[in-house]
Amino acid sequence: MPGPTPAGTTPPTATVISLAAHRRGRLGEAPVQPSHDGTAPKPTARDYPSSQLLDLVQALFRKRERTLTDPRTAEAYLLALETVTILIDGAKASGGLGEAQHRLLRAYLEEARVIPDYLTGRHTS
Repeated sequence: MPGPTPAGTTPPTATVISLAAHRRGRLGEAPVQPSHDGTAPKPTARDYPSSQLLDLVQALFRKRERTLTDPRTAEAYLLALETVTILIDGAKASGGLGEAQHRLLRAYLEEARVIPDYLTGRHTS
């Protein structure tokens, strides 16, 4: 696995696949249509995670006999999301991500961040 790009070099380019067409608003609603620049609206803490994302995350944890309803597991999950957020912010700051891609990825991370609260009933509606 390649390591980080050395300082002073240009990171390799990559194709970014838009997941905006698959994003849902509140649980059970139709997918949110991307805006003219291809980004999805940023969810707030009051938004529910999409059913697809919720199912995916739950399946990943169940496969490892874990659950996000466990406070320690949820804390580790949120720490991992925080780490990824820092990496994405760093990629934007170094020119590796454009503004639209950065906003889109941050929106998905914010949606993922509410999953433990949703599963434990601590979400707001």
